[in-house]
Amino acid sequence: MSPHLIIIFFLTCVGNIKNSNIYKKRQHVKEPTSTYHQRCQLQLESMLKLTNLYSLYSNNINHRKKQSNSTAKKPKNCSSYLILLLISTANDIKLNPRPNSTSYNCGTCDLPVTWDDKAIMCDTCNQWYHTTCQSVHSKTYEELANNSAIAWDCIICNNPNYSSICFDQILSTTNQFSVLSELPSFSSPEKSNDVRPIHASTPIRNSSTKGRIKKAPIKIVNINCQSIKTKQCRINNLLESVKPDVVFCTETWIDPSIADNQIFPDSYNIYRKDRKTTGGGVMIAINKEYLSEPVPEYDTDCEIVWAKISLVNNKDLYLAAYYNPKTSNEQSLDELEKSLNRFNKNTKSNIIIAGDFNLPGWEWKTKTLKNNTAYPKIHTKFKDILDDNSLTQMVEEPTRGENTLDLILTNNPSTFTRTETIPGISDHDIVFSEVDITTKKRIQKPRSIPLYKKASWENIKSGLSSTLQQMREFERNNVGATIMWEYLKNQLEELIKIHIPHKIARRKDSPPWITTDIKKLIKKRDRLYKRKKKSVDKKLTEQFKAAKRTVQRELRRAYWKYVGDIVTPQENDSQYSGMKRFWTYIKHKRTDNRGIAPMRQNGLLHSEPTEQANILNKQFQSAFSEKQTYTQQEFHDKCQMEGNYHTAPEINVTCAGVLKLLQKLNPNKAAGPDNIRPKVLKELAPELAHIQKITGNRRNPP
Repeated sequence: MSPHLIIIFFLTCVGNIKNSNIYKKRQHVKEPTSTYHQRCQLQLESMLKLTNLYSLYSNNINHRKKQSNSTAKKPKNCSSYLILLLISTANDIKLNPRPNSTSYNCGTCDLPVTWDDKAIMCDTCNQWYHTTCQSVHSKTYEELANNSAIAWDCIICNNPNYSSICFDQILSTTNQFSVLSELPSFSSPEKSNDVRPIHASTPIRNSSTKGRIKKAPIKIVNINCQSIKTKQCRINNLLESVKPDVVFCTETWIDPSIADNQIFPDSYNIYRKDRKTTGGGVMIAINKEYLSEPVPEYDTDCEIVWAKISLVNNKDLYLAAYYNPKTSNEQSLDELEKSLNRFNKNTKSNIIIAGDFNLPGWEWKTKTLKNNTAYPKIHTKFKDILDDNSLTQMVEEPTRGENTLDLILTNNPSTFTRTETIPGISDHDIVFSEVDITTKKRIQKPRSIPLYKKASWENIKSGLSSTLQQMREFERNNVGATIMWEYLKNQLEELIKIHIPHKIARRKDSPPWITTDIKKLIKKRDRLYKRKKKSVDKKLTEQFKAAKRTVQRELRRAYWKYVGDIVTPQENDSQYSGMKRFWTYIKHKRTDNRGIAPMRQNGLLHSEPTEQANILNKQFQSAFSEKQTYTQQEFHDKCQMEGNYHTAPEINVTCAGVLKLLQKLNPNKAAGPDNIRPKVLKELAPELAHIQKITGNRRNPP
């Protein structure tokens, strides 16, 4: 039923109030019934005039009066009169008002916030938000729900009141590198009534930078202390300014009665070896940020102490501090060699040995002995020790006077990015070095290898026949030899690209003696290992052990067969195939990083390809004279030579001559500057001979 019909029904009932029997039973009102009816009707009309219902009421009364003249009916009750009185006193009457459906929308996503959602209201703007839209943690939500004394502000209200000019203006210039003075001037933003934006995006979290942060190199200093106990101020100043990670000390001049914390801060782990008599003594101080431990099994009967740093995702770094008290002390070098032999038997990790070697006869820049060197035999023996243990000496500058006494030895020189001397705390200078243990490897780019066995040589030859016709057209039109050669080269490269399939070869780090059959055995062993871990069946354990023994046996057999083939070349080997296998074996035995070795310039090592190319360019430029420009007359005068000389005969290029040269090419050689492989030239020799005859006989190209 519509709201208008309901109201008309109520008004219809009111029209029959005069005839209702309920008013005749009034006992507490001392007035006639008709008078009471009139007074109630007047009171009702005055109330309805205040609302929009009076017009409906008056029309209904007039309609009832007309009907009362013909047929008068008495209503049975008058309860509608009381209902209408309540409606009229409500002041604000709406037609069929809907149920109360007040909803609160989220200030971020504009979706309703229901009782089933976790939501929170901002104490500043009184706006409801979903906890997910504001990135509110569940623990924070529970604390706010349990403690009403804690205030919470949304992301918008919690931010500083920055001006919105940056979001209203767009910076644009004609040139992206224009100066700032060319930008338009901005005025203060106008006052806005809508301070809080309607929509706000959830802040985007930055991705994790784990693994992208470049680790700092390990800083190393080599110090000749000459009594470390009496130079605490200088030591502390050095540690504060340089902040080294590893400190090698020689001539410490201390004994076991002096504690470690008396000579070095607590932030370093100390490994030392004191001399029983006066003087001498060596020590290694390693920052406690590194996991280090002593290695006493490598110590020998000389002044040397060993320590080890355990590195994550890398080989362990072994450190040794060594002191040779006298140049003539050959026994000390023998003990040093014995210590290195112990190290090489047990591990192949990186090693750094630093200290005072007291060998002034070496000129380390040229790696030659100085004139009138005392004890040359001992100096030569020390160089032999370095060569036998694959060690490189890194210090080239003098450390005491004109002599280089304080040295640093390593089996991985490419990790040293910087080596120089700084002022010392005694009559020796301090050697400072930076070691990048986590040096990046230069990954070899994928190479495109042509598959000549699958090449369509007939299609290439048919394509060259059309190229020959074009070359003859160039010859008739007197086209230059350079243009003809470029056209031939481009056509040949296009034919090779279309009719010779290529495969992409990537870097292979696996040892060459591991064949496909051995890889299958390794996969079988790994599968059995996974099954054994998940089962308690003894048969699987026995099968795994048998597969493991088989893999070990086949690996040893393949390795020694590979080494034997290198030492004793086969009969069908060519001139260079044995050498190629040998150098491949040496390459896989290297412990150094791949790529070109660092190049030294002005005392600094450079490992970047661009810097290395510039160093080589400067070296090549220094070997040639500077470029000079001559006029035609000057060049003619310089070419004039005295005497009578016969004129060289005219060179005539023939097809037979070109064919003979192309057929003599070695197909296994690499391509030349034109990037055309000898294999292709030899295979297409008959077709290319006619083309090369045309280009070779061109004279004075325009």
